[in-house]
This record gives sequence, structure tokens and C-alpha cells, in this order.
Amino acid sequence: MPAGRRTLGRRAAFAVLTAATGSLMASASAPSPPLYPLYRERWDFSMAMLTVVFVVYAAGLLGALLTMRSLSDRLGRRRVLFSALLLAALSMAIFWAADGLGALLIARFVQGVASGTAMSGLAAGLLDMLPAVRAHAGARVTAIATSAGMALGAGGMGLLLESSSRPDRYAFPLLAALFVCLAAAMLFLPEVSTPLPFGWAALRPRIGIDPAARSTFLATVPTTVAGWAATGLFLALVPSLVRAVVHVEIPAIGGLSITCLYLAVTAGGLWAGRLRLATVTLLGSVLMGLGALAWA
Repeated sequence: MPAGRRTLGRRAAFAVLTAATGSLMASASAPSPPLYPLYRERWDFSMAMLTVVFVVYAAGLLGALLTMRSLSDRLGRRRVLFSALLLAALSMAIFWAADGLGALLIARFVQGVASGTAMSGLAAGLLDMLPAVRAHAGARVTAIATSAGMALGAGGMGLLLESSSRPDRYAFPLLAALFVCLAAAMLFLPEVSTPLPFGWAALRPRIGIDPAARSTFLATVPTTVAGWAATGLFLALVPSLVRAVVHVEIPAIGGLSITCLYLAVTAGGLWAGRLRLATVTLLGSVLMGLGALAWA
């Protein structure tokens, strides 16, 4: 950015980063259950290929998280987030223009790479904008914005299905324009930390746990894995089960069922921040078990 250009204040920057986090997650959930049945009918592909569509997003996301996790520390938050959000806009444009399974796979993979590249920079940027005494709030805001965005994306796309047989014609151009606007806003993001030297070795995938946090991490792994496994099962099966078992034939039901899930996650995140980790882990495990029994 040229010298002398104004940057956003900390509060405005924090709001923009939060909005970008929620928007990325909204775009991630928007195509899933609401649109995939339409795509299967339109392009006649199997359930196995639908699973591949889910997998390519996860592959792009995980690959970017492993290799790009420190990129914003080395190139600066502004540059990395600007590029990642433009890439997210590109993925929305590919969704919009998709005319077959191949384009859908490309769109989903590009979206995963964009999300994975942006998320570490967004989380670090939120920490940058907070006072040191409130640094713990950054992770909480990221989690809440993530679940709220997932709820908004799935529910919004589900409601569009009630009024149009081609909701993708409206949703993806709007999301693409939103990401372009957010990318432009990132040009005014203040850089409050000095970038580290860049080397290609920084892109080498590394997985590590801070020794001070290792025991806490290992204690929460079973609950975390179980929670995400239950969430994945819900995303894959519940919209279809609602139609087949409960016999609800509302087009929006797939998206709205996911909205209910993530609204509950958002509410739980807001409430659980006041409790001790051990209490949250135990209570969450009990509630997940009760939820599984209710479905059984």
C-alpha cells in the first residue's frame, strides 16, 4: 500500500475480519445439502461422486492449512488475505458458470484452498486487533463466526430453493461480489506485526503441538473427533432422513436442518466460554451422546 494511505481502525478491522470469516464459512455450507441434490439431478452423477465433491473441498482446505499456515506471518496479513479472498471470489464464479461435474469439483477444490489460506491469516489478524489482555477472545470469535456463517449459508440457500429452481444463479454472483468487496477492504487492514523473512521452506507441511498445551490437547482429542464425526454424519444424512423418515417435503428442509445445527453450535460457543474446559468437554460429550440416542 502506498505510504500515507489511511488504514482501518482496530475495531473496524476486527469487524471486517470477523465478517470475512463468517462469509467464507457461509460460502462453504451454501452448496452442500441444499444444492447437491439439484446438481445430481441436473448432471446425473452417482452418490459416490457426491462423496468425492465433499472430499476435494477437504483436500484443498487441509492442504492449504498445512502449507500456508504461516504465510501471513511472512508476507503480511493484508497481502495474503487480499489474495485468498479474491481466490474465494473466483471459486464462486466457477460455481456460477459450472456446467458439469468437472467444474463443480474444480470450484469446490479452489474454494477449499481459498478457505484454508485465509483462515490462519484471519485468526491471526483477529488476535492482532485485540489487546493482549483479551487475546483469548480471538479464538472464541473465530469459532462463533465460523458456526454462524455455516448456519447462514445453508439456511439462506435453502430458503432460495423455495422461490427458485436455480438458486445458484443468484447466490454465487452475490457471494463473488461480497468476496471482492472484502478483498478490497483488506487493502486497508493495518499491519501491526513485522513480517518474518520468507523462504520456500516455510511452505513445508509441519504438524506440532506446543509442549505446554500437549496434555490439554490430547485430553480433548476424543471429544473433538467425535463431535466432527457426528457433524459430518449429520451433514451427509439428516437432510435426506428428514424427507424419507419424517416425510417433510419442503425444498428448504436440507439447508434449514443444518442451520439449526450450527445455530445450536453458535449458542453453545457463546455460553461455554464462561465454563472451565473440563466442564465443557464433559457436558459436550454427554449432550452428543443424548443427541445420538435421540436419532436412534
